[in-house]
Amino acid sequence: MSIVSGIITGIVMFFLLLAAGRRFGERPLIRRVRAVALAVMIGIVTAFSPKVSTFLAMIFLLAMVVGVIYFVAWWSMEGSEIRELIIFGIIDGIWAASAESAAVRILDMTEIGWVIGIVRAVPLIMLLLSFGFFIFNMICWREEINSEDFEPDDYLNGDEKLEDFKVKESIFKKFRRWWSYEEIC
Repeated sequence: MSIVSGIITGIVMFFLLLAAGRRFGERPLIRRVRAVALAVMIGIVTAFSPKVSTFLAMIFLLAMVVGVIYFVAWWSMEGSEIRELIIFGIIDGIWAASAESAAVRILDMTEIGWVIGIVRAVPLIMLLLSFGFFIFNMICWREEINSEDFEPDDYLNGDEKLEDFKVKESIFKKFRRWWSYEEIC
């Protein structure tokens, strides 16, 4: 039964990731590759977490934490709307549920109460922190857009004003500009 749930989870994640990439206006090839890779990863974790050794379950949990970090980075580069927040919230929830299955398997290794509490809390903490970041980042982005200092020309590639902007831009803006430039080429 867990293999069926892994397949279903992978398929659902595949379509959610495609929808997120489409909302961000990414190229179809990039959307598909990302969706397949992450859907296979979550499908494997969901399907095999109850059956693997505790050491492999730790690796699965670590992979799920890295996945959430990837989603946070992806959101910080592209996310800004409520519809995107809903998609990422669902993705994040499914991701945390799969991480919970890996965390439960790790608990077979110990009977120490505080260790059990920490391991059980990891998926919930990563869900709350990442979703909180999504909301915080969206609010900050809206404030930046509505501020008097916002200049749309600063986000265009190849603009002469961009050289002046590089001095005062944050690392996220540099990465967002770099990422957009790389996808165009």
